[in-house]
Amino acid sequence: MKRTEIADLGLRKCNALGQEAPDIWSAGASPLTEFIHTLTDTFDTQILHTPFKEGMDNYCYLRAKNFADCSKRQRIACLYYTAPQLICRPDLWVRVCTDSGSDFSLFPLAQAGSVVSAQEPFIIQNAEPADGYELIAQINDRFNTLNPKPQVLSSLERAQLFDSPLWSKCYIPMRPAPAPYLIKTRLSIDVPVDMATDPTTYLLKVSCQGCKGAKLLVEGSRADVDQKPIRLQSSLSADQVVMETAYRFCAGFHALVTVTLLADDLCKLDHPVIQAVCHAAVSGQELLSAQKKGILYRPFICHGLEDENGFVLAGQVTLTACLQGKTEER
Repeated sequence: MKRTEIADLGLRKCNALGQEAPDIWSAGASPLTEFIHTLTDTFDTQILHTPFKEGMDNYCYLRAKNFADCSKRQRIACLYYTAPQLICRPDLWVRVCTDSGSDFSLFPLAQAGSVVSAQEPFIIQNAEPADGYELIAQINDRFNTLNPKPQVLSSLERAQLFDSPLWSKCYIPMRPAPAPYLIKTRLSIDVPVDMATDPTTYLLKVSCQGCKGAKLLVEGSRADVDQKPIRLQSSLSADQVVMETAYRFCAGFHALVTVTLLADDLCKLDHPVIQAVCHAAVSGQELLSAQKKGILYRPFICHGLEDENGFVLAGQVTLTACLQGKTEER
């Protein structure tokens, strides 16, 4: 059926504002309130698709317009999702059920020219990790005679299928699930003003112990003199992990450094120990020469701790664990 020959409920390819697949509404993990009125009242306005959230229930809604000159009844909406590379394999599309467990959502009696919303939202439960999904919407009747789903599509058949007003599709990206357990603390890097004026190379080393399976992120509030961001990131696959990166700082350099641990299980953060060390990457001869010139290498200030030479300043981080709005000192 060509678009000029619509004689039933139909799904638009785009609206007057140029938005594609405007009759599929992805609300992400937050269901719409008063969704029937919301969908029918916003038919001619732009909607913003909310990305799916990994590991959570994600809500989708469908609406349609009756382009026929008579009323239509017993029409249903079906929804599927698939990876983009499987769009030509309808036999592998995953059918989405409604809140009540039905594999379709019934449209009410649609008068000629009216806009109607499918009566139940579709829910993609516990969305599995992916970059995103193709959502495919179908209008059919309860007897599966109006618009049966094919099994396999060629490229030409796919183009013809989605040119039909009885089908529509759109891509919805997926956001990764946030880790439920978070530990965060803040340090500072301060290069004393009595340091050498030329930029000097420093080694920032962060060691983690007792948090195997967690993720570590270290971020500085500003970049070094070469515009290299202060950033370390690692999935902690061992009980003890050490990361080290070189940066160049000038005298008087100051930056706040945020250290964050993320985990999906509080046991992984039971007894975390993090140590941060930053020191000038100079040889013993360079250090001796600097001392003769009266230059003191004190590159890193962290909780006021330093070694016996006043050269390396380091600290064992005090951690605060945040769990669902509650704070627990570690």
